Amino acid sequence: MELRRLLRVLRSRWAILALIALVGFTSAFGLTALAADEAEPVFQATVAIQFELEQEETVEDLSSEIEAERGVAVFATQDLIQEFPGSSIVANASAARLVFTARGSNSEEAVDRAQSLVNAYLEADPSSGSGVTGRLAELEAQAVDVQGQIDTLQPSLTAEERALKGQHELLDLKMARIQEEILALTVAGAGADQGEQDDNAERIAALEQDQAELQAEKAALPPPPSEELGAVESLRLDALTRILEFLKLEYQKYSMRTFGITGTGGTVQAPTWEDLTPEPPNPFVNGAIGLMGGAGIALLALVLTTRARREVWLQSDVPVPTLAVVPRRLTTGFVGPSWYDASDSGLRKDSIQALRSAIEGSLLGPGSALAMIGDRLAPAECQTLTADVGAAFAASGQKVLLLDADFTTATELREFSVGEPSLESFLRLPASSKSLPDQVLGLLDHAIQIRPGLTVISSGAAPASSADALAAPQFRALIEQGRLTHDLVLVVAGSSRSPSAQIISQRAGAALVAIAPGKTRVPTLESLVSDLRTQRVNLIGAVMVSGTEAPGILRLPLPKWARSSDAPTPASPDRIDPLSRLRFYPFPMEKGSTLSRDGSLRTLVGDLAETGSDPTRGEEQADDELAFDLVRVLGEANRGEAFDPIADYVVSRVEDLLTAVSGQENLSQALVDLVVQDGYIPLTPVRGHRTVGDWLIEELRWELGDEDGERVGTEFARILSPEPDGGAAETLDRWLMSEFFPRHIERTQGEPEVWHLASGADTVQALVYGRRLDRDRLDRFSKNVVRRVIDEVQRRLEQARHDDEL
Repeated sequence: MELRRLLRVLRSRWAILALIALVGFTSAFGLTALAADEAEPVFQATVAIQFELEQEETVEDLSSEIEAERGVAVFATQDLIQEFPGSSIVANASAARLVFTARGSNSEEAVDRAQSLVNAYLEADPSSGSGVTGRLAELEAQAVDVQGQIDTLQPSLTAEERALKGQHELLDLKMARIQEEILALTVAGAGADQGEQDDNAERIAALEQDQAELQAEKAALPPPPSEELGAVESLRLDALTRILEFLKLEYQKYSMRTFGITGTGGTVQAPTWEDLTPEPPNPFVNGAIGLMGGAGIALLALVLTTRARREVWLQSDVPVPTLAVVPRRLTTGFVGPSWYDASDSGLRKDSIQALRSAIEGSLLGPGSALAMIGDRLAPAECQTLTADVGAAFAASGQKVLLLDADFTTATELREFSVGEPSLESFLRLPASSKSLPDQVLGLLDHAIQIRPGLTVISSGAAPASSADALAAPQFRALIEQGRLTHDLVLVVAGSSRSPSAQIISQRAGAALVAIAPGKTRVPTLESLVSDLRTQRVNLIGAVMVSGTEAPGILRLPLPKWARSSDAPTPASPDRIDPLSRLRFYPFPMEKGSTLSRDGSLRTLVGDLAETGSDPTRGEEQADDELAFDLVRVLGEANRGEAFDPIADYVVSRVEDLLTAVSGQENLSQALVDLVVQDGYIPLTPVRGHRTVGDWLIEELRWELGDEDGERVGTEFARILSPEPDGGAAETLDRWLMSEFFPRHIERTQGEPEVWHLASGADTVQALVYGRRLDRDRLDRFSKNVVRRVIDEVQRRLEQARHDDEL
């Protein structure tokens, strides 16, 4: 609803609004305070068992063991988990930990509960689930029984048998010693003299006599008792011994659990705890929220019940036919092809084309005029919509005159940044002159054609009273002559409620209203339709402007405080100056030859020459003498005066050639094909590739002829670099390496289209068109440029090494 009606409703029902807001504050405050009082402290304790990876054990094996231990822990602590709310057992395989968590009203209680879970797990038998203490007793009993069976299998000897066995062993030992002495004497006698040999022989004989006596004594004794077991007893003894060893290992494993170490090597860590008690909400904050919520609900109820506010959201809300729903175009200015020609124009281009068809079916035919008015729409949105519709009609082969008659704001739209002649220059024509139509036609002949079939006239400086100026005969004559020379005249009329828009609609005879869903109101739109019908204006329909374009071609403009204050704005009077127009080359959407009468090179000649070209010369003669004039003017020009225009021209020309599109006529076909295919041009010399400077000189040759183009390029290099080192192309490349990208950033207001790529040592440098730098072109650049530079460097290095060796 309107603000005035809303204030009346609030004034009559303020008590309800205050009561509901107070109820919301009280409810939120009271509930918050009660919740804070009833909140209980919550502490959480954690006890972890850390496992270590054993030798020849994999991570998967350890994870399986931890998961198995978790199953044992859950089984052993199931009663405690039910008794302690918030308790849990988690197996963390990545950290090799088994975590026991418990909660309590204080830290001590939480730690005791967590430790109880661990103790219950440690006291459990993993195999059977019984207690460890009972299992230890069972293992002890089994070990005693097995040891008894082993003892029964061991042979036992009597005292007499053991004494007899000892006598046999003593006699065997004595005989072994005598045998050793005999052997030693025999060896010693081999190298002794005769006397020593005789002595040794006597001793050997005595030793053999003693040995014979010992053998006789051993033979007189009974045979020694046997201790060997049979085959069956031996097998049983081995089996019982193994069983005893297994019982020892099992007993050790369960005994370790009583000391806090699991059988798989897990060690119990020290417990930790944390306070999980939630912070009590602030009752005053919640009360304020409740106050605002209550007030909002009350306000919403009042708005809905009064049904005084009706906004346009759907096409059924509009009292006239809705011809199309068009997304917004946020991009207003960028270097490269026009928005309509871009390959990624997206859904908006399809909607504009549908709108063009609807307008064609509603207008009377060729020679029509249409005013584009907006309701609750930003001026830039109305301007972009009109410009895009004009581009669509021009693309279909019709001749369109695009006229900006909205003086309320200075346009920043690229399509209307064309300089003179402007609408303000038409309105300055003498109103009572009988030759007014001829003067209008003369000015129309000088209007800028930004693309084939689309001529643009910007608004220019705003008059003292735009409504009075537009009501004068000059504007009527402009519309009439535009009807005669063009198939369609499109006029940006601005706000639907401004007097200027009403006058423009009457002069055009037909209007199209652009509306914004959620902002335009149905009663206002109904009133507008009624007023236009009363004024006998054919309102052919409405177009809804909402949403955004497809991502990829959208770039939000920089805020005004971030823009360069030195760059002239599109609405500034400097745009009329030819030298300033040179700085904005290429002209918006212009893809004709740069040698046209309004082209940048001819403007440069006229601006730098002391006397311009003879105006009496014909156009063909003037084109023939352009090369001569350029060489003469550049040779005589002062470097300080010529530097900025030449620098701006070179930078803008590089922008134009890097963003070239198929069919562009102001560049040679070879260059267009190269840029469209590759999207990059090197700045440093590469075998098999021309640099940017080479292409600039080549394009001058193509435009001006080989000799004159070479001379003009040389003069450009001389002016840009006072001490050129090398040829003109090499000098231009070095200048572009340091100057192009900063100037390009300034020209595009921080939204570059052409990027300067350079390697770490600046060995490889190139300019690329950002929209075309996809993966295939990047691989091609790496293979054809970077690889060749590396090969060339390696070749030179090998040559230098070869020269040193010589």
